[in-house]
Amino acid sequence: MKGAYRLTLELTPLNIRVTAGEECDAIASVRNEGQSTITNVKLEFDTPSGWTVSSKPENVLRLEPGRSVDFTVEVKPPPDALAADYYITVTATSDQAEPASRDLRVTVEVPTGWGYFGVVAIIVIVLAVVGIFWKFRRK
Repeated sequence: MKGAYRLTLELTPLNIRVTAGEECDAIASVRNEGQSTITNVKLEFDTPSGWTVSSKPENVLRLEPGRSVDFTVEVKPPPDALAADYYITVTATSDQAEPASRDLRVTVEVPTGWGYFGVVAIIVIVLAVVGIFWKFRRK
């Protein structure tokens, strides 16, 4: 019977922020909008190279009509990821229904600790050069 199986997918939030090399979570709510029980519901991910993305639980054996299940989506970009916005396509699949997909926007930030160290190092070098010029200028 056509239309007996139907999955919907919602992501909360649609945009997450994470520091490169660290992990963050989003919630994927999968709902059975059809008229029959759906089996083997799971999430699949299309990710940038080097990223680790998984879900908990990994799959749900049965999802009754009108019911929903929440998956925790764990996202971890590699430590060398550049600061930028990336997109992960999250797709809910099952044995019966057509897949449902949504894009999750991940804003990667880089740790600022090394940036502060670089600024301090530049200031020390500039002060040393100015000090040397002052010392030799007086003679």
